Amino acid sequence: MTEEHLSTAIAVYNASSKEQVHDLLIGYSGSFGLYDLLALLVPTPGSGLPHPLPLLADRPTSPLPLEWSTDARLRRALSRDLPFTFAEVAGPRLPGDTAGRADAPDGLGIPIHLNRGLAGLMLYAGPTGELTEGAKIALHIVSRYGFLRLLSLQKPAAQGDDHRLTPREAEILAHAAHGLSSGEIATRTGATERTVNQHFENARRKLGTANRTETVVRALLQRQIIL
Repeated sequence: MTEEHLSTAIAVYNASSKEQVHDLLIGYSGSFGLYDLLALLVPTPGSGLPHPLPLLADRPTSPLPLEWSTDARLRRALSRDLPFTFAEVAGPRLPGDTAGRADAPDGLGIPIHLNRGLAGLMLYAGPTGELTEGAKIALHIVSRYGFLRLLSLQKPAAQGDDHRLTPREAEILAHAAHGLSSGEIATRTGATERTVNQHFENARRKLGTANRTETVVRALLQRQIIL
């Protein structure tokens, strides 16, 4: 790994915001012809996550149902702490892509393994045909630092009473973590859709998040909701 790559990894790890992490990772991956980053937090034993949730996404997305999680080739790729191209696993789709698997875009997947095994997945769209093994290794290292920084930025330093969710807010977020819409949650809980959305807004303000997906992720990471 060259001094330039190492300095990028250090800058990513010391980034002060998710936006800065994004800009550094996109700038770095762009030098290899890659773009459209999606950083996923992957369920682990005891995490409470029902399915992968995005920590960072260039395309609008919601908690992802992974139809391709049962694909044997993808499972093998995720079990190894090594980058893989989408072509090697028959092209897992990025959010927003509606084409069939055979028409999925080219890109690079980078599993992030921590002490307990697979913890995250970084997906970059873009051509991979000319990526060298050295480039993949460098991207893997920098992306690992990026994932760790994104994870740390999801966790506030302290949780005072002002940041605690009410039982109703926690219930609403738990339903959202299972992929239910506001309307479906309203039907399930007997509340109006307007009230459900107000609970979402109250939870978002308490947790200091930017959107519904980030609010669910942070509540899960803080163990304020258990699924």
